[in-house]
Amino acid sequence: MIPPINAHCPVPGCKTKAPHTADPQVQALLSQSPATIADWTKRCMVELIQSVIADINAPGVGRMFAYLTRWRDPEELYHRVLYALLIAPESHLPHIFSGELPNGFSAIWRKVNEVVYEGRGELLKERTDPSGRAFTAMGLLNQNAHNSYFTMLMTFGVVKDSGNEWKAHVQRHLESWQRRVEYLNHIEGLFRAGRDKAVILSAITNMHRPIEAWKNVKQPATPPVKLVRAALLTKGAKCRYQVIDQPPDMKEFRFRLHIGETRHWDEKNLVFVRTGSQQELLEAFEADLKAVKKEGWVEEGSWGGDAS
Repeated sequence: MIPPINAHCPVPGCKTKAPHTADPQVQALLSQSPATIADWTKRCMVELIQSVIADINAPGVGRMFAYLTRWRDPEELYHRVLYALLIAPESHLPHIFSGELPNGFSAIWRKVNEVVYEGRGELLKERTDPSGRAFTAMGLLNQNAHNSYFTMLMTFGVVKDSGNEWKAHVQRHLESWQRRVEYLNHIEGLFRAGRDKAVILSAITNMHRPIEAWKNVKQPATPPVKLVRAALLTKGAKCRYQVIDQPPDMKEFRFRLHIGETRHWDEKNLVFVRTGSQQELLEAFEADLKAVKKEGWVEEGSWGGDAS
């Protein structure tokens, strides 16, 4: 059954009795640029990451309940901002910013999974635990976010085990959240450079696309690829490569990015971001470079010219 249309809001199912734009808080959010919203989200995620690191490093096995109950927070922040800035109709923004129902994480994640992850996301994929009970990752996120008794039980199970089995899980979570902070940094830079929403959506979709999806793309052997601009930056143990080049069989130039712990760059670890004119990509490159330096990345070297 289709919910009745609300005269104050175009989102199906919304029961607001007044336009969301009458709310001063919604007005304040609507007055911000997309780049600012992306920046705020990024900063909030960084605080959560830093807080989780402090909890995990606390004496003993760490503050595991505090860690578990925040599993959903970085996930929801990231997917909600992707949906709001890149996928949702602009007429829906007042409703999204209002926080009024319907505004659930699961529905938003489905849209992001469909558009950005191209259906590859697994938060709603049904799995089976060792006892044969069916569950989903989304269900676990919700249980933990609601401070459930199940989460208490999980916490004491981790403590009983001294947290040893969880160290790898925690590290994977932190790396995933930190990588998404870098993606938001790139989105912010593209918005500040005046890029169209469709271009930015294509960029973030490409950044989330696994390398396997590009394996059938033939890499030219000769003549050499024209290297226009490249930079290596580091932040702690992390390395970041930004590259603009032009294969001989392409009229447009391409912007590629690698973030990881390896100090070498090759075709396997460079993720395709977007294509465009040389001038357009150089402007995006410099804007991105400036933005990441503000985040603490240090430029160690840069290149230009032709590379084989």
